[in-house]
Amino acid sequence: MSDLLCSDITEIRECQLCSHKELTTYLDLGLSPLANSLKDNKNQEEFQAPLEVVKCENKKCELFQLKHLVSPEILFSNYNYRSSIPLKKHFEEYAKHTFDLLKLKKGDLMVGIGGNIGQLEKAYKDLGMREVNVEPATNIAFESRKNGVFTVNS
Repeated sequence: MSDLLCSDITEIRECQLCSHKELTTYLDLGLSPLANSLKDNKNQEEFQAPLEVVKCENKKCELFQLKHLVSPEILFSNYNYRSSIPLKKHFEEYAKHTFDLLKLKKGDLMVGIGGNIGQLEKAYKDLGMREVNVEPATNIAFESRKNGVFTVNS
């Protein structure tokens, strides 16, 4: 695995939240392909990374987190998952419900983190709110912009 742990994969040595050094393995699933990266052909090489969940042993924290982090360039350079069309109605209903429940107003700002193609952000925009979708995948951010959503690709 040492060859694998290069610039594309980093092993954490302390808790990402509180910096505590004691981390305990909770679940180790070995090597796993990245989500949405299955190949069309069994002869194509597939990028795999360790999939191990560790727990911070700081009693004030106890955060569960991945022990190995894959670089964002690998994860998000060409992301394949897109929010499905049936979710559009759900997002519209959710936006209307929270708009009323939280007494939001036209002109208020909605920020979506990892909003994919921007369906939820668009639903708030349609209610008169300002919207920002922060989407790390370049190809998905492009689609979000095409959907009329102000999108930051980061």
